Amino acid sequence: MESWQHYFQNIMADGEICFDGGDYEGANQLYREAFKLIPEPKREFAESTQVIGALADCFYHLGDLEKTQAALDDILLCPGGAANPFLRLRRGQVFHQMGNIEKARTELTAAFLNGGVEVFKNEEEYLELISDVVSGLPKQ
Repeated sequence: MESWQHYFQNIMADGEICFDGGDYEGANQLYREAFKLIPEPKREFAESTQVIGALADCFYHLGDLEKTQAALDDILLCPGGAANPFLRLRRGQVFHQMGNIEKARTELTAAFLNGGVEVFKNEEEYLELISDVVSGLPKQ
């Protein structure tokens, strides 16, 4: 493990403490600091997926859907981002809240296919949006 990765993990842990305490602005600042530690090209590192996902979650909880969507668009180009069921769920939620139902359904279907119904725990209303798509699929 590189030295920057140790520092990265420590900052991310501090950010999670802020996030879990509802301090989304504080978490946002820490996550931005962590992002700066990732060497170029940033999109080649799994840490980018982790920190951009965390930033997107901060933006979402702060009610900034445009920034959330931009972060979630970027994350699709990072390692594992496109296959991450939680990130696809969040993309679906954002598209739904922005009124783009078809994109929401596409993302929510991807979330289901990558993670099953477990991804929708406490988010069942979003599972309802794709009930016609997933009704014929075996539950995971």
